[in-house]
Amino acid sequence: MNASETTRPDRPVRFPFLNRRQADGPRRVLVYSVGEIMGDGVIRLPFVAALRRVFPDARIVWLSEGDTVLASALRDFTRQAIDEFHRLDDVAPDGKPGPFFEQHFDVVIDTQLKRRKTLWLRGATRHRTFISGTWKYLFSTRRPWLGLRRPAPVIDYFFVLISLAAKRPVPFEPVPLPDPVWEAEARRLLPDGAQYVGFVPGSGDPAKRWPLERFIALAREQVAAGRVPVFILGPNETEMEHPVREAVPEARFPLQEAVNPHPALTMALGARLRGTLAGDCGGAHLIAEGGRPLVILYRSHGVRKKFTPRTARVVALSPEDFSGQEWAPGDIPLPGVRSALESVLADPALAWPAS
Repeated sequence: MNASETTRPDRPVRFPFLNRRQADGPRRVLVYSVGEIMGDGVIRLPFVAALRRVFPDARIVWLSEGDTVLASALRDFTRQAIDEFHRLDDVAPDGKPGPFFEQHFDVVIDTQLKRRKTLWLRGATRHRTFISGTWKYLFSTRRPWLGLRRPAPVIDYFFVLISLAAKRPVPFEPVPLPDPVWEAEARRLLPDGAQYVGFVPGSGDPAKRWPLERFIALAREQVAAGRVPVFILGPNETEMEHPVREAVPEARFPLQEAVNPHPALTMALGARLRGTLAGDCGGAHLIAEGGRPLVILYRSHGVRKKFTPRTARVVALSPEDFSGQEWAPGDIPLPGVRSALESVLADPALAWPAS
């Protein structure tokens, strides 16, 4: 145990209000991040939910260097967990801490790993406990019990941070839907009576995309096997809809048919799929939260190691599995992906429909 964590019952307390804060639990918690696009935000949702479980009565404040989807597209998921969102340039113009930093935080959790930013945040905030993995937790009030290496998966690292803040292991738990209405909508769009196979071909970064014609080829094979292909296309991927409809008229496009293509609907749809093939994107991580099997294609082994979702049945592929070298998702061959997809679809544990 770190010296700062040791309590001394026989030592008089000089500041009773600090002792009261320790007994009642933290009242204000600050989380610092660089900002989140969709994929990053979805990956962090289990961590966000865990914040509220660990600090049920605290006011939780999220401070980010840039925009975060946790405050916008994913707000329905974070509303019960995060009380305030702030941008760094609003509360510290030109890097100079403003009135925001005059308040006291019982716990500050620094999620980024740049030494200069960590030192700035540590000096700018008034805090009791500072948690950071920068430089192997050198600047952190508490450090991991077993070694100083950070876990490779990003979400595991986030749970190390929150476990240090809580002073106890915090287990990973799947993210629940923010409202049961999304499950009902998913059932309306993909009703019982068919076996649905998901395809998520898009990505905000075109360099991450596996060729669309290969998704189409595998979708046609699913039709021949008596299954229904379901293409999950986000608002920035609608240009894919026409070529897929022409090549696979049996395909379904639930987000295009929905009144509100909310991220929670994508998660609910994921639970209706027998299995899914996806590229590395936010949609893939939303589908993964549905708990069904997933084949996901990454551009490199390093990216796969950091961002593979924590679901029960995931087959993650990268070009190194086939060529021995890091190239691009397009270098993952069609036969290898077909084999991986069929392996998860043939799993005898996947009785369908799951009622």
